[in-house]
Amino acid sequence: RAPQRVAAISAPAALSDVAAYGRHLLAASAAGLGLYDAYYPAQTRFRRTVAVGSALERVVVHGNHAYAVGSTRLVAFDLADPANPAPGSPVTLGGPAADLMVNGRGDPSAVALAGEPYLHVAVQNGLEIYSLANPRQPVRVGVYTTSGPARSVSAVAAGWALLAVGNRLELLDVRDPARPALARTYPVGDEARLARRVSDFAYVVRQGSGGASLGVLALRRSFFDRGIIQSGRLYAVSENIVGARFTVEEDLGRHGYANYYLSNNGGANWLRVPAGGSALFTTPGRDLRWMAVLFTDDPAETPRIRRPLVSYLPQSWLGRPTPTPVPTRTPTATATSTATRTGTPAATPTPTATATPTRTPTPTATRTGTPAATPTPTATVTSTATPVATPTATATATSTATPTRTPTPTATRTGTPAATPTATATSTVTPTRTLTPTRTSTATATPTFTRTATPTRTRTPTPTRTPVTVALNPIADTYVYSAAPATNYGAAAVLYVGSQSPSAVGRALFRFDLSSIPLGAAVLNAKFQAYLVQSSPAPAVLDVELKRVDAAWQELVVTWNTQPAYTGANNVIGVGAAPAYYDWDVTTLAQTWVNGAPNRGLALLSKDEATIGWRGFASRESSAPANPPRLVITYSP
Repeated sequence: RAPQRVAAISAPAALSDVAAYGRHLLAASAAGLGLYDAYYPAQTRFRRTVAVGSALERVVVHGNHAYAVGSTRLVAFDLADPANPAPGSPVTLGGPAADLMVNGRGDPSAVALAGEPYLHVAVQNGLEIYSLANPRQPVRVGVYTTSGPARSVSAVAAGWALLAVGNRLELLDVRDPARPALARTYPVGDEARLARRVSDFAYVVRQGSGGASLGVLALRRSFFDRGIIQSGRLYAVSENIVGARFTVEEDLGRHGYANYYLSNNGGANWLRVPAGGSALFTTPGRDLRWMAVLFTDDPAETPRIRRPLVSYLPQSWLGRPTPTPVPTRTPTATATSTATRTGTPAATPTPTATATPTRTPTPTATRTGTPAATPTPTATVTSTATPVATPTATATATSTATPTRTPTPTATRTGTPAATPTATATSTVTPTRTLTPTRTSTATATPTFTRTATPTRTRTPTPTRTPVTVALNPIADTYVYSAAPATNYGAAAVLYVGSQSPSAVGRALFRFDLSSIPLGAAVLNAKFQAYLVQSSPAPAVLDVELKRVDAAWQELVVTWNTQPAYTGANNVIGVGAAPAYYDWDVTTLAQTWVNGAPNRGLALLSKDEATIGWRGFASRESSAPANPPRLVITYSP
């Protein structure tokens, strides 16, 4: 919605700045600090002016105090009684003031600093930094001198400030308030009058021959340390910690990513872990901490994380036995129905008075249910004089505990044999010897249990893992130069290696993010590649050595004077003068990083820096055709 004016209030003196405090407005004016009641914005009313002996031009509120500057004076106001601001003793500045801001706790434009907040005042010849440990009496602790008048200052993040100076913006590293340092310069063409940060952008008011204009500058998170989040002490315990697990909720945007680290010795050593992953520390410790490093390739996005949670494993738990599941042998009953053909024994010859043999009744088939554990023989009674053999169930020993229900086969009806005519009757009748084979209609009552053989373990072929190859661009690169030992070259398009003279030596630094490679993966091959774009006339081939970087460094901060130490030797190749990618083998180094060792990057140096000769390699900021440095890794997941 378009802003609408709801009131116009006349002021007793010209106003140059205004700040809100609760329902009050504090105005810097030619007469001092003006106080307005703004409880009802449409009915804002002037209340009074607090005179301080000079005009005030800028005012800012922090906590329960206001700070105002005018000419060469800085005044603090106690707002404990908002209707009656109480001024403190004026502080004399080093030059005429142009702007001020607070960088620290409670300031919505900055992330909290460790310790007390600081007041930054842009003056004619630079930036002055004041401690607010005593908020009523600011104390100057640091000064940064510029080559032109500083017109405005704005907080970018905790420990970083943006200063408008002449026709440029200067990004200052003020994490050490006593020693502010230039990190990067942004030319704006015309004269920069005012710069203010809003979210991930800085809006710059410029004044030139064509009049005033508004510029927009994207503030990438990689330009300063806001993307690094480190916990304080999580657990200080009386026993050693040997392992920990880190979980977190991520909101990284479409182009963001994060690296996570755990330490059990207060941050002296870090192990990288994936989100939801665990770390086992090589040395026990008692001070558990976590760290997250957030990245994004889109300056309009800000990666975020929420609800980090760390659980840990004390060393005492390692001595406790872990219950081992014992495999249980499952009894298997084999459902085998054995039909047994039983021959009926010969009938005993019995004299009979009739010549006609008696019809032999067929035994009735008895349906057998689930057999009991111990089978009992069952006799079938017949009405014939000729005894019929009784089927006897034979119990077979079994090694199976629980039998399976044995299906009963369908009974087979046995036909009745036809009567056999007898010869002429005599006093002694010789009976016909009858052997009646009777098919047993019921299967053996007791199932036969079969011992289940132990299955033979079949070796399953290990699936072949397909190697994966990734080409990574650096997340940071720069070079340091001994001829300008305090200058940072983090934005340079060309990175120089070698010597222009004995006092002009260049070394290039690179750092890559390997979080896309699974922790502990087997690195099959890795090579670092740098594209040559410039070279000295001689020598025709320069020996360039690759080394591991041993300490942390920041792309936009590191200089020759603050460069880290390097380790490694004999990883040397000869670099000619033809524009092309040159390769260094880094398989072993990449494997240590993937295994969780601290990844602080690598460096290129001339093998013999006493030899005059240099090479220039394209950086990640190089223009088209872009041939940035890259790390090509082939690994098995």
